[in-house]
Amino acid sequence: MVATKPAIVFVPGFWHTSDGFKPLTALLEKENYSTTLIDLPSAGAHPGHPDNSEDVKIIRNVVADLADGGKDVLLVMHSGGSIPGIEAVEGLGRKEREVEGKKGGVVRVFYIGILLPETGKSIYETFQAVVASPELDPDFLIDPDQAFHVIAEVTSTLPRQRTTADLHHKDGTPTITDGDTRFYNDLPVEKAKYWSSKLTSLSLGYGGYVPIDLSGVETHASAYAICLRDKTIPPKQDREIVKNANIVRIFIFKAISYYCHSPFISILWTYTQKIRFPRQLYLDIIFEIDTGRCGYLSQPETVAGFIRQAAGETI
Repeated sequence: MVATKPAIVFVPGFWHTSDGFKPLTALLEKENYSTTLIDLPSAGAHPGHPDNSEDVKIIRNVVADLADGGKDVLLVMHSGGSIPGIEAVEGLGRKEREVEGKKGGVVRVFYIGILLPETGKSIYETFQAVVASPELDPDFLIDPDQAFHVIAEVTSTLPRQRTTADLHHKDGTPTITDGDTRFYNDLPVEKAKYWSSKLTSLSLGYGGYVPIDLSGVETHASAYAICLRDKTIPPKQDREIVKNANIVRIFIFKAISYYCHSPFISILWTYTQKIRFPRQLYLDIIFEIDTGRCGYLSQPETVAGFIRQAAGETI
């Protein structure tokens, strides 16, 4: 048992709302964790937001309020939600606040399927490097006519846009055209279609194109979940990105389930490495799970177990 359970804050990824986290948060609340779901103001906004300031503001306000109340905070970010999330928690770490004589603060950040760009690079640049890799998984198919994201389509009065520059004109808010097979490929067909229908638009005015500054989170302990059946970021490239982080120590927990909604976690192997790579992000726990990109929907029990371990529980 962990002495004091942190409050857990969830930030959804690009095109997603917080609804998908609800099966997961219900499980965590049964274990006496307090949870907070955030919906990003830029999601579904028309016209799209020109920058991420409103997203950063809402995340920072939520985390700061919890910290000021003396709460430890575990911030869970899915996919592109890490862009405003990383910026929002700068200066809110528990250790940083202790120096100022304050209680509470961020004790860990938990990434689910993000690209971990280097400081000064954007998610878009990192994604382009991934899809251009000669080692790209053969089943990860790229449509050369699509810009920014292989499944983006502009929602506007204009004809379908084909260039990155065009995506910034007019409404500038792409939506997902194949979410059922791209994001929810491990769910039953009807459930995949249902959750795909819940996807919203993205504000491309900032989403993915803004260089990220990781300097504010280098002191936060981090956990990273790799989804092994991800059709957006191939696991091979995902592991390469993680490998290039500034790793001090890694505990790798691999959970392989042959059934969706597995009620248990099977730890197949665990090991520790002491390696330093030239990147600037500190990871100490990496989880691998046999799901599509949104494993918190298809296997909420397993992901809940991962989060509980990241929070300090022994389960």
